[in-house]
Amino acid sequence: MSSIRRRKAVEKEPKIPKDEDDGKKDKVGGKVREAKAKKKWSCVDNCCWFVGCVCTTWWFLLFMYNAMPVSLPQYVTEAITGPLPDPPGIKLKKEGLMVKHPVVFVPGIVTGGLELWEGHECAEGLFRKRLWGGTFGEVYKRPSCWVEHMSLDNETGLDPPGIRVRPVSGLVAADYFAPGYFVWAVLIANLARLGYEEKTMYMAAYDWRISYQNTEVRDQSLSRIKSNIELMVATNGGKKAVIIPHSMGVLYFMHFMKWVEAPAPMGGGGGPDWCAKHIKAIMNIGGPFLGVPKAVAGLFSAEAKDIAFARAIAPVFLDNDLFRIQTLQHVMKMTRTWDSTMSMIPKGGDIIWGGLDWSPEDEHVPSKRKLKSDDTHNGDGDTFSKKVHYGRMISFGQDIAEADLSEIERIEFLDAIKGHNVANTTCHDVWTEYHDMGIEGIRAISDYKVYTAGSMIDLLHYVAPQSMERGSAHFSYGIADNLDDPKYNHYKYWSNPLETRLPNAPDMEIFSLYGVGIPTERAYVYKLSPAAECYIPFQIDTAANDGDHNGCLKDGVYTVDGDETVPVLSAGYMCAKGWRGKTRYNPSGIRTYVREYNHSPPSNLLEGRGTQSGAHVDIMGNFALIEDIIRVAAGAEGEDLGGDQVYSGNLQFFLFAFDSFVSGSRRDEQEETVMDGGGAVHNRSVEDVFSDFRGRRNGVIKALTVDVEEFYQQCDPDKENLCLYGFPNEVWEVNLPAEEVPPELPEPALGINFARDGMQERDWLALVAVHSDSWLLSVAYYFGARFGFDKADRRRLFNMINDLPTVFEVVTGLAKKQVKEKASSANGSKSKSSLKTRETETQGVYVRQPLAREDVEAALYEEDEDEHGDTLCGACGENYATDEFWICCDICEKWFHGKCVRITPAKAVHINQYKCPSCSSKRSRI
Repeated sequence: MSSIRRRKAVEKEPKIPKDEDDGKKDKVGGKVREAKAKKKWSCVDNCCWFVGCVCTTWWFLLFMYNAMPVSLPQYVTEAITGPLPDPPGIKLKKEGLMVKHPVVFVPGIVTGGLELWEGHECAEGLFRKRLWGGTFGEVYKRPSCWVEHMSLDNETGLDPPGIRVRPVSGLVAADYFAPGYFVWAVLIANLARLGYEEKTMYMAAYDWRISYQNTEVRDQSLSRIKSNIELMVATNGGKKAVIIPHSMGVLYFMHFMKWVEAPAPMGGGGGPDWCAKHIKAIMNIGGPFLGVPKAVAGLFSAEAKDIAFARAIAPVFLDNDLFRIQTLQHVMKMTRTWDSTMSMIPKGGDIIWGGLDWSPEDEHVPSKRKLKSDDTHNGDGDTFSKKVHYGRMISFGQDIAEADLSEIERIEFLDAIKGHNVANTTCHDVWTEYHDMGIEGIRAISDYKVYTAGSMIDLLHYVAPQSMERGSAHFSYGIADNLDDPKYNHYKYWSNPLETRLPNAPDMEIFSLYGVGIPTERAYVYKLSPAAECYIPFQIDTAANDGDHNGCLKDGVYTVDGDETVPVLSAGYMCAKGWRGKTRYNPSGIRTYVREYNHSPPSNLLEGRGTQSGAHVDIMGNFALIEDIIRVAAGAEGEDLGGDQVYSGNLQFFLFAFDSFVSGSRRDEQEETVMDGGGAVHNRSVEDVFSDFRGRRNGVIKALTVDVEEFYQQCDPDKENLCLYGFPNEVWEVNLPAEEVPPELPEPALGINFARDGMQERDWLALVAVHSDSWLLSVAYYFGARFGFDKADRRRLFNMINDLPTVFEVVTGLAKKQVKEKASSANGSKSKSSLKTRETETQGVYVRQPLAREDVEAALYEEDEDEHGDTLCGACGENYATDEFWICCDICEKWFHGKCVRITPAKAVHINQYKCPSCSSKRSRI
């Protein structure tokens, strides 16, 4: 039997624990290797790795930036977004435009560079280095020193002892605010493409921190602007300059226009015709003519919408005393020494900005483009049923902002006694005027609950008495009762368009260029901040929201249409109405234009800040705006640009809301009751709507009678569809219809110019008059429906309108015929010709004046009253009044108000035979 052999199993090597094997040698193939253990990274290693990655990435990008062709970024951008349009400068140069008028840039607040000429020890090495603008390196290197040198003296509003900070000169003063953030650079570059250079462009740099008059006192900035404009006009063949102010620069140049004409020593001594000789046009960009609510928030709590939003996201950096920085306190302490900020406080009070229960923006709703088609909140489909009280500029609590006027109980704060000083020694380095108010003073402000533009001035005087005392010496915020009052010759009124007149320059043009379509700050909801002695006691309540994504209240800020900084009301109203035509603010009839630019944000990051932006600063790169500016600089006028360009529907409501203001009168006693906190009143009364109707009607009648020759020429059949508009201030205009569909207001008859040459002139004017009557009625009843007139109100409005002759009756003479028939039946054989012969005897002109001796001529007055009471003006169609000056045409025997035909009693004395404008124009065409 074969033997069975057992196979020996292979012995396995025993496993050696890893910890025992460490450091021992392992023999494999006669070679020895050491086991290397992996070592963990420390924090220092991670930091070094991160720094290395950042540096490597930066060096790589820097290398690529310098190595790749210049056209590569443009190629990538065009590959993504499509071909870029030609810049305006290149486009217009291809059209043949050339350099003609010199241009002057006037920068606004914070956009001009400031450099150090003398400072304290902490500022060693900063001589002629920029403290404001550029990289702002000193802000984070030595913040306390920077704040000290940027602040002004709290007593004088000028330089503190031992410190001199001055504006940078030249075009580099405001071309870029910071590296990569342009202000004027794009406009300068496009003008240069047309052929402009430094001898035809001038940057009117000034220290934007100090008051306007003090820029002359300290730096002679106004004198420099005057001499440079005179030099540029003289060296360019006498061609007048085009002035381009931006933001606060608009108000600064308004001050300059009054200064340059005023006699020395207060003014520049240029004489009353200096502007007429040296200025072709003023193209105001984003001008805060009537102020901005953002200025109030900045003075009150050193914040605005953006800062309040940042506070909500990162409250630790702004609310708490983190590292004892106290950022906002330092900002408030510094900015309250800048007198220029007080120039932008809202002007005009409640009459302009609204009261507790009304405002010009009552009809405002967020842009329709932002609304979803199915966005409704009730069965009627009314998305915004809650009324927004924009007139309440500051409200303590959302409930107060939305409450009915009758529910608000206020305690007067001006009579409150300011309490004990609550500051401690840790706050002395950031002392603000709130530390002197005490608990009682702070509580009194919140107990008043709500503040309008009218009470805002008192509020700021209460919380910042030293700042406002300086500001009140340099600026004013009211409305002039009588511009002939000598007090308005003082420089404190020169930057307020409601308290000063434009220069006597009838050939000059004024443009208001601004963006629309961006939510813009209008009113604020405030709250008391947490009790802490070093805090600013008030802050915007970021928890206040209206609960609607598309609403007007977000993060404690109510918004309206504007350019993100300046509301449409402030930017557009003066050029749209306050200065439109010959008004008490514009006695020489300077032509004004409103040009709005609808905001269109960039579609991607490669477009940068965009070429169609309407934002307050980004609009400086808007191609459409730049094109308008270059065309005017090359010789075009406002009509060549197409006249007005309006996208914001609310502007029409502003024009209606201030009819009484433009005519020079205040609101009635009902409005004053609202300002004082009395009972609520109706949005608009029947009398208000009738006043609007009468003003528009008078404007249309002027076009068809007194100004018929000019109206006839403007209605050129070769132009596009034209409409005849009448405005509440009795001004008429022939223009294209509104582009908005549907329009905010009913539109007049379209295409009146097409029928002009196909009809007899008399018949054509009668046709326009009939359509104008229809339009005037539709506008009046539109307002009646909008303001909720009931049956009795509508009937009363109709009766008031029906008492006036129609435009058709005035133009065709039917009104006069009806008056003659009525007068004949009432007075028998009395005739107007005999009356004229009796009262004028030797002159061919009849002048109606108030009776000088009523006791002697009472009988004659009573006899004539019945006859003259129904006499209608041939221009405006209104009845005769005994205290008015009238004149009679010797050709057609129509009677006219002297003011309607621009004839004064002094002129009438020297006229042998008077012919009305209609008769004069007929003879000239024959």
